[in-house]
Amino acid sequence: APLAVQALQARAQRLGLLAARLEGLDPQGPLRRGFVLALDDAARPVVSARTLAPGRAVNLHWLDGERKATLD
Repeated sequence: APLAVQALQARAQRLGLLAARLEGLDPQGPLRRGFVLALDDAARPVVSARTLAPGRAVNLHWLDGERKATLD
């Protein structure tokens, strides 16, 4: 029985580590911390300021909603 308990404890610990890793990959995480997700007109994430020219439209996503914006 002690070996079974140890095996269950090890699996529970491993599951906890995997759950924490998965939580870190949650795309809502940065939004909960106040960050904004900017998407181009094809709904692709904007990862660099240089990828879009002035006058281009972007969709900005916060945790509680979204807005459209035009770049200057």
